[in-house]
Amino acid sequence: MLAIRQSSYPASLRELDAWYTHVPDSQNAALILTKAFSDPGFANNSSTMTVIADNTRVPTRSHLLDQETKAELTAVLATNQSLLDLIHSAAALTNSRYPIDLTHGFQTLMPHLSKVKAAIQLLTAEALLDASSGETERGMSALRAAGSVADSVSEEPFLISQLVRISN
Repeated sequence: MLAIRQSSYPASLRELDAWYTHVPDSQNAALILTKAFSDPGFANNSSTMTVIADNTRVPTRSHLLDQETKAELTAVLATNQSLLDLIHSAAALTNSRYPIDLTHGFQTLMPHLSKVKAAIQLLTAEALLDASSGETERGMSALRAAGSVADSVSEEPFLISQLVRISN
């Protein structure tokens, strides 16, 4: 353990929790995202995710979304507009730490990871719709926000966090 500490790495769960950077609330994108994730509309979005996660709706290269898919995505995104606005606002902040206690080690609860994935899917659907409608700047903004949401777990010292981050 001495060699680990001499290399500036944490050697206990308490040290690990202290090592994982604490971010002031005013600069913490994770707090904004957590607020969005706790919204009842976000938690109850199974129909939303069914529409968004359906890969058969993604058009082939150089083709646009068909009118039926556009209409469904427009309705889904309109239903989630306040959540999208909140998630987009978090993209302005570059630091994140979700409210997790690493002193629990492998038993640390990380409920935000599934929500991070869902938020990225929602933003990706928004980008797809925007691009298909010729709104390339808005589409790029949605993709930048999706990247920010993915990066919100980049400092978490767990493999599962990094797998969620890169899988999207």
